[in-house]
Amino acid sequence: MSMLIFAFFLPFLTWPQAAGCAGLALLFNVFILPRLGVDLRKRPAPARDDESQSSALSAAENVWTGIVIYPVSVLVLILLYRNNMHIVAAAWAIMALGDGMASIAGETLRGPALKWNPGKTWWGLLGFVVAGSAGAYLLTRWSSPSLPVGKAFTAGADTLFASTQEIVGPQENSELFYTERDVGSTRLERVTAR
Repeated sequence: MSMLIFAFFLPFLTWPQAAGCAGLALLFNVFILPRLGVDLRKRPAPARDDESQSSALSAAENVWTGIVIYPVSVLVLILLYRNNMHIVAAAWAIMALGDGMASIAGETLRGPALKWNPGKTWWGLLGFVVAGSAGAYLLTRWSSPSLPVGKAFTAGADTLFASTQEIVGPQENSELFYTERDVGSTRLERVTAR
């Protein structure tokens, strides 16, 4: 979630500068973080009845996937939406705040699991929708203040779409799937182009 602070610089950067910053973040995460001894691995989820503990541990062996995929996702968004940085900002907020708050709310408050995805909770889903929507709206307005308020609310609607993908999607490396579905924010691009 802390990397979202860089999204506030998007209105002041050209798209090549923004892409360069995302590239530098990627290089930092790949080459510098491992040398600092920072352990950013995701802990394996407890094994379910139909899953052995060894398969849960082997999934955790892929140490840097999330920390590498995150800047790649931002870079892809910048390259695809280079002329619409408010879309990049909205998708980035959904990715950072939505996923971050889903983890915090889901692990802290626990609560009942979703029937169709027992690895996720209702509190996590609510945290994703509220934080992702608010962040997407605020960063859309920050990045493009002249955008009409009603059109900026479309960014919040994209959060609802992203949340449905999150709760039925894979358990790990959701950043990759955020890029895939946030690129589907073409609806936002079409609405704001009018």
